[in-house]
Amino acid sequence: MAPAAPAPDDPWLDVSLDGGGLSLRERQSRLASGLVLWARINGLVVFSLTLLTEVLNRAVSGSLGGGPVPWVELAMCAYFAGASLALSRLRLYARGLEIADLVSTIGSGIGFGLLVSTLAMPVEGRELVFQITMAHVLMIRAGVVPSSGRRTLWVGLLTVVPGLWLCTAGRGDSGVALLVVIAQLAIHCTATILASALASRRIYGLQKQVTKALRLGQYTLQEKVGSGGMGEVFKASHALLRRPTAIKLLRPEEAGQSTLTQFEREAQLTSLLTHPSTIQIYDFGRNESGVFYYAMEYLEGLTLHDLISLTGPQSASRTIALLGQVCGSLSEAHGVGLVHRDIKPANIMVCERGRVADVIKVLDFGLVKKHGQALNTLDGRAGSIAGTPGFMSPEAIVTPESVDARSDIYALGAVAYYLITGQYLFADGNDVVVLLEQVNTPPVSMSVRLGAPVPADLDEVIMSCLAKDPARRPQTAEELSERLAACADAQRWSQAHARAWWASHRELVQHRVSERAASIQGSFPARPRRAAQRGRAMHVSK
Repeated sequence: MAPAAPAPDDPWLDVSLDGGGLSLRERQSRLASGLVLWARINGLVVFSLTLLTEVLNRAVSGSLGGGPVPWVELAMCAYFAGASLALSRLRLYARGLEIADLVSTIGSGIGFGLLVSTLAMPVEGRELVFQITMAHVLMIRAGVVPSSGRRTLWVGLLTVVPGLWLCTAGRGDSGVALLVVIAQLAIHCTATILASALASRRIYGLQKQVTKALRLGQYTLQEKVGSGGMGEVFKASHALLRRPTAIKLLRPEEAGQSTLTQFEREAQLTSLLTHPSTIQIYDFGRNESGVFYYAMEYLEGLTLHDLISLTGPQSASRTIALLGQVCGSLSEAHGVGLVHRDIKPANIMVCERGRVADVIKVLDFGLVKKHGQALNTLDGRAGSIAGTPGFMSPEAIVTPESVDARSDIYALGAVAYYLITGQYLFADGNDVVVLLEQVNTPPVSMSVRLGAPVPADLDEVIMSCLAKDPARRPQTAEELSERLAACADAQRWSQAHARAWWASHRELVQHRVSERAASIQGSFPARPRRAAQRGRAMHVSK
């Protein structure tokens, strides 16, 4: 049976109900992790002070042994260690976490009150130690436990009162003198409680503002995982669904109206495609701050650029298997009149999906156009060329208005060349020189570039894709797929081979995914390395 939903007017549930747009699961996770951190910090502080005190006492007395065992201090260390362990192991719902927060904090107040009452010092000194102790307990909680100011105020009062009673119980004063002492302690502790409440309110409010700023519709942005000319890509979570999602967004202040129009068309046109090897679009919208975004499936894997960078040239059999899937994606796109215009290794990802290895996903339809449609209706730049120099067909450079499916075939041939040889079709680092070579220079044989024989039938298919004249290339993605399937190596890369490859390279893949996210997080936008300059998409006005 599902747990009963907490009553909206319950004053103890400020944290779980007012989460700044976070899902219930996310709010519970933040509260649980905050409580665990609070318990660990307090345990470490008590243990460190206990150890330091014992060392100093032994040094002063000149004896390494003897003396009373600090049982109360050790009990406090055990208390915080137990609280940390229990909170990290138990899977409590929001109400349970709120109760755990209350009980553990009040328990620490009682424990520190007992601890202070056992110290061998004048009563005034014990009271001062108690005040300092309560200050660090409550301020640490304000810093790490997500809580509203009102809740922190009540928790602080309930935590301090038992300790105050324990501290004043041993006094010999009575009457007015005792009341004065209690009033002084109450004033000092009240100042601490108010300070912690204000700190908690401020920190909690900032957390809610940040969370709100990172929300797009039902999605909460988590970390940046990609960056490109048409926008930034973030990993995100849906408020209700557990499925990880990738969010591509474009802030209106960073682009003109033509770019916004192109961004919207990218989402709309890509959403028409349903082939398993095409990135799937889930949602599209614009939030109240004017940020355009669309949500798509989140993928963890390697781009073909990463694959070659990390593991080198690929076998003929695997290359055929990967290219065949790309052909399937392009076949559907071309069938509805769409030309991708930016097929390149960085826009093709290989991953594991649903226990199937070597699944291809074609990404980034940011330069997509409808066949026969004027370019200026898409990107606002009539007569401009668009694409990545190392993978652009001659006609995309000379007559960009005429590009059709065969331009993508040329680009896929350049990708195949890269997979087989581990090198770009034209290796010069200057974009202008590369564009001229695409138009005028026949490519070097793959066998020569690789320094090893390449199967003749596969070599013939790939080199035909790279013909300068579009009429001499395979005319459709289906034709290219059929010619690849007819190669002698076509059936030699099985699912068993693919699963074995992923099993042996999974750690490498995960490291690369983490490394890519870290490098992107560390630079907004990420700067491509010199060797990767030819992988950039570009616009050049003619």
